[in-house]
Amino acid sequence: MRGANTVAAAVGIVGRLGERGAPCALFGGWAEEALGITPPRPHADLDLLLPAASFESLDRLLAAAPDLAEIALKRFAHKRAFLIDGLMVEVVLVREENGTAFTWFWGDVRFEWLAPLTEACRLGGHPLSATSRENLRRYRALHRATQPWRWQDPASLVAPSGRRGIPMVMADSFKTGAAEDGKVGRGNSEAVMADLLEVRTISVSIRREWRAVYDFVRRPENFARWASGAATSLRREGGEWVADGPDGRTVLRFAGTNQFGVLDHWVTLASGAELHMPVRVVPNGSGCEVMFTLFRQPGMTDEIFARDAAWVTKDLTALKALLEA
Repeated sequence: MRGANTVAAAVGIVGRLGERGAPCALFGGWAEEALGITPPRPHADLDLLLPAASFESLDRLLAAAPDLAEIALKRFAHKRAFLIDGLMVEVVLVREENGTAFTWFWGDVRFEWLAPLTEACRLGGHPLSATSRENLRRYRALHRATQPWRWQDPASLVAPSGRRGIPMVMADSFKTGAAEDGKVGRGNSEAVMADLLEVRTISVSIRREWRAVYDFVRRPENFARWASGAATSLRREGGEWVADGPDGRTVLRFAGTNQFGVLDHWVTLASGAELHMPVRVVPNGSGCEVMFTLFRQPGMTDEIFARDAAWVTKDLTALKALLEA
């Protein structure tokens, strides 16, 4: 079960990191709540900024603390992520040079923060530091420029040794070089396979001609009629489709109109992470099948993955009932 993401948990984690030489500021949804930008609400994870020259102190803590489980597939030049009691914590590194604070996303995309980087806040009566209001707005406006989709690229990963593109769980067994016949050796193949995510394809049969189903589902304005959660708040703003997610404003992009039944959409979270949601509709006799491919994200527990699968099943069942009525 996902750990309780409460005020006490957030305050305790920030305090512990500070005591071990990694003083962090609240970022994302918790920062918005602490600064009074948004009202208290459930949070999916805990986002933090670490103003420091490197991740050295945090990496030492992750290596030494048995209750902190690092998420290997979220180890990037600009980020570390770990689980503590089932709660995911993501930490973004902010360096400073000549008075300018900046983050090297993926090691090669520079994002500059405004001064001051942080401001004082209180969370549950506890004095903390949070990313400043101006920087929260700046990051939200420019997060696409940080190329958030690159989290899915194995080449973006950083191993503990500093080598790029090797998941941490493979660092000890990874073998370099090619086989004598010039083909990629088994060691390389296993390392590449290590970054594959677990998937579950969920489908529903609908007794309607597939083109009619496709035409209905492809229209974002119909989402609230069958999809639950953030989809119920989906709306058009400034040329974008946006919704209210658990950690703030999310942006959705949809596959263009096509003749292949492709209904994919992409969800950019308030943190800047982008999730791909593959959806297909294919003919099945006089009716059709609607299929949703659910990816198990790094750090996701069995319970959360099962919960998300049940959520998708519920939405597809609602779609079936609506279109067969």
